[in-house]
Amino acid sequence: MRTIGTLPWPAATWNLMWLSHPGLDQLPGAGAHWWKVYPVRTGLLGAIVKDLFADPALRAQLLRHPTGFIEWFEQADHSTRHCAATLDGADWTHTVLARAAQAEARLLGQRPPLRVHRGQLMWG
Repeated sequence: MRTIGTLPWPAATWNLMWLSHPGLDQLPGAGAHWWKVYPVRTGLLGAIVKDLFADPALRAQLLRHPTGFIEWFEQADHSTRHCAATLDGADWTHTVLARAAQAEARLLGQRPPLRVHRGQLMWG
């Protein structure tokens, strides 16, 4: 976390790191020692930094509510992303969408997202 805090976009970097790890915060039985049982994803932080430097839209989307992020991410082209190349392409994309859906489900219980539809402010 200390390293991520020194980067130009720490929140976007952390969000993409979290989204790229399946169940990082939900390892069964690992508790406080999750890092002892979780596989290291070599090159991921470097790939994230490269993608964030190259793509201002990705940086912006990573700061949105998960609902908006999911809509954008499903439509975006990930074929040139360093993260996809580092973490097996379609598997990475699937993991990011699954984790974003988990975040969305948690947040929707607290505060549904607002959006403008045909000039009207709408929930969800």
